[in-house]
This record gives sequence, structure tokens and C-alpha cells, in this order.
Amino acid sequence: VIAHGPLSASSQRAAGAVPVVCMALSGGTLRRLRNPAESLPVSAFSGQRIHALAGIGRPERFFDQLRAMGLDVVEHPFPDHHRYTAADLDFAPGEAKLMTSKDAVKCASFAPDNAWEFPVQATIGSGAADRILEKLNNGRQTA
Repeated sequence: VIAHGPLSASSQRAAGAVPVVCMALSGGTLRRLRNPAESLPVSAFSGQRIHALAGIGRPERFFDQLRAMGLDVVEHPFPDHHRYTAADLDFAPGEAKLMTSKDAVKCASFAPDNAWEFPVQATIGSGAADRILEKLNNGRQTA
């Protein structure tokens, strides 16, 4: 099991003897949807009101991550797997719109110039990869 953050008590019980590895998401560079070669640090929007769009499970994690980076976030949560249309982005023309990579793929063809992707990288705790490989290799030997 790879968890994003600590497990709840019920999740810990359900995991039982299954190895649990914690991961964290990190990112700091934005890519403009209309021109992916153009990038800016998240700090470029520090102190400015931005609109954060997220059609993912638990969108509040995305919003909280942006706030933790010093952004003034206006939340625009959408259902997981939302099928975006241009109308979904037709608001606040003078303010930046930030979204997850998952959402950016769906909006790239009709995104306004002020829409930005916030790509993140998942990192797992030190030594976790070695423990996972060890478990996989041990499983092969016993099969």
C-alpha cells in the first residue's frame, strides 16, 4: 500500500500485515497550457488571488498544497473524472487559473492564456524502494 499522508486507524487495521509506504507530492513550477514550453515558479503568483480547478478525488489536498505555497486560492472543485468544457474556464479573465496535470490534459485544447498546469512529483520515503524490491524479489523466489 502506498499512502499519501498518514493512514487513519481504520485504514491501518485494513492494511494489516501489508507493507505501507508513505509518499508526498511536491512541485514548484507551473506550465502554461497554451504554451507548455513557458514555465513560471509558483512563487510568481504569491500574494495574488488565483483560481484552482481540480476534478480529482479529494481536491482539497490540491487546494491546501497551493495555500501552503503562499497562494490566495479560490477553489473550483469538480467531480472526479469531470469532462471539462470551455465554459468551465470562462470566468475571471484577468486572474490565473491553476490545475492539476490530470485536468490540464483535458483542458489543453480550449484553455485560455491564463491557465497553468501544476505538475507534481510523487516521492516515497527513503529506503521504501529497496523494501518494495525486496518484497517483490522474495515473492518470486517462493512462487
